[in-house]
Amino acid sequence: MSDRQGTARLFIAFDGGPSKQPAEWHWAFVLTDGGYPSMHTPSLVYQIQNEDGGRDSWKAKHGACILGDLGAFQGVVELPACNDTTVADVQNVLEGAPVLPQNIPALVREQWNCALWIIDILMEYGPIWGMDLDGTGAESNDYRKLGVYILGRSFRLREEQEGTPEIQVTADGLRIVSFQ
Repeated sequence: MSDRQGTARLFIAFDGGPSKQPAEWHWAFVLTDGGYPSMHTPSLVYQIQNEDGGRDSWKAKHGACILGDLGAFQGVVELPACNDTTVADVQNVLEGAPVLPQNIPALVREQWNCALWIIDILMEYGPIWGMDLDGTGAESNDYRKLGVYILGRSFRLREEQEGTPEIQVTADGLRIVSFQ
């Protein structure tokens, strides 16, 4: 679990079975106080879910979660360091972030999902938190480019074998792909 006063470190967790392509995986933030999340002890997870399929039926599902207990957990993409913020600051943003922002265009609203929720937060707060998102689309406010960049990194969780330069595996089995 994270210490609310520590230096924030964010990851995007991907959950989806072998029959799903990475573009269909569920995305969630995992927040730590500087270390890696664990597969076997609770991690702070921030996510939205749409359990009934309705267009405006998104619900926040934040709290402690054991990643290894997720049935189809694939691994995480390690986001750039949050150099200018604390765990408490990031928690406040994630806990207060609307599950469906009111100011988004109708077309985006119809396509809203967990990935767009994460991208929206990264676009708004990543630079404030001191994250280096250069070259990903964030610097030009290009949501689609940032999404494609992150999705491309997530594909490595399926394509690469453990122990290759693209995949780092922690002692407890967490598979990590770097952001850059």
